Amino acid sequence: MSKVIVLGASCVDVIVTPVEKSVFETGHYHAESIRYDYGGDALNEAVVLSNCGIDTQLITHLCADEAGKGMISYLKENGVDLSASKVSGELQTYTTVILVTPDGERNLIGTKSGSLREFSLEDIPMELDKDAEIVSFASLFISHKLRKKDYVSLFRNIKAQGKVLVADTTTVKHQETASEYREVLSEIDYFLPNSKEAMLFTQQDSVENAAEELYACGVRHVVIKDGKNGCYLKDDEHAVWIRPEHIVIPMDTTGAGDSFAAGLIKGLLEQKEITEALREANTFGERAVASYGGNSWSKNRGE
Repeated sequence: MSKVIVLGASCVDVIVTPVEKSVFETGHYHAESIRYDYGGDALNEAVVLSNCGIDTQLITHLCADEAGKGMISYLKENGVDLSASKVSGELQTYTTVILVTPDGERNLIGTKSGSLREFSLEDIPMELDKDAEIVSFASLFISHKLRKKDYVSLFRNIKAQGKVLVADTTTVKHQETASEYREVLSEIDYFLPNSKEAMLFTQQDSVENAAEELYACGVRHVVIKDGKNGCYLKDDEHAVWIRPEHIVIPMDTTGAGDSFAAGLIKGLLEQKEITEALREANTFGERAVASYGGNSWSKNRGE
């Protein structure tokens, strides 16, 4: 049975590398590589966790189009349990074109609608797998269908079933603030925004201040990801930076935060102390940026 349940978005990624700004100034551009991949924050997490040998169930919005059929096959090949995911015959699978710059940074072009934007409470069963220890919601603000009251209802239901709740986020879409989302944040055990997302959400000017604000809003363990700087942890025992062990020249940052979340979850399942679990999370993020795609590194994962 599943030890981890991942809730959230899945999509098709078309990854173009490398891309200079001149792509927008010429009628034809030659890239070294154009890859068709399956991604999305929840899918990436689920695939990485499953490839770590962890029983993982993904609850996402799947589609019956050709892209959706390929995604279902890909997830099954990677050992992800889809038994609780619904398949829609009405929507198209969401597609993201990812333009990767020579230094590994990304620019995203996505469709306005589609499966990723339509993920809703109706896609999530009220009764979750009783054997799951951890539920990971990835990510806040990515769906048009979920508002504050929905997150409150969902997260309280998850906690009432005795689960540890991990949540990531994307950038706020309607100027939401942490203080407004206190009811949501107070249900979260581990909250994993990146530094830009955290400072915008809290309206603070530093990682440390953003972490203090999120902790004051009730998050039990605030973990702010900051790329090559590692991550910052704030909880009732720590206010500390966890630095990465290696210097990595990034090839593609797609899915790095998702792999980071998977590394943390793996450490928690292994009952590691939080700082040790975050060192593993940093390592997973490092491995992700050293290859193209959001989860491909985990298929040939070396211990």
